[in-house]
Amino acid sequence: MKATALNDGQFFLKNRIFQCVFSLIILSTAISCDQQPAESEVGATLNQKSDISLDELPKGVVDTVLAARPYLKISGAEKEIKNGIVYFDVAGTDEGGTEIELDLMEKDGQWQIMEVQRDIK
Repeated sequence: MKATALNDGQFFLKNRIFQCVFSLIILSTAISCDQQPAESEVGATLNQKSDISLDELPKGVVDTVLAARPYLKISGAEKEIKNGIVYFDVAGTDEGGTEIELDLMEKDGQWQIMEVQRDIK
């Protein structure tokens, strides 16, 4: 195999082409990251969220919440549908007076707590 040396002009040209291609990649990435969808488009058809009364909570949801947090005083609830899956957000106050929210979804016929949220003071 015969090694060929690049003269200064060829090296400069190849280096300059590399710099231009790299710059175009960076620029196109920055432009695509900067484009935000219109506010009305985000989640417009994916999520349906509504407040519900405590009487509307399924018994399985209440049983699951109280099994995990027996001293929780439930104060509110929301029903949310994401991508066809029903979720419930159950808010309340625990025995120490801390407000918490439990997010539940039904999986394999059983309600499961997916997340517990509380504010850190």
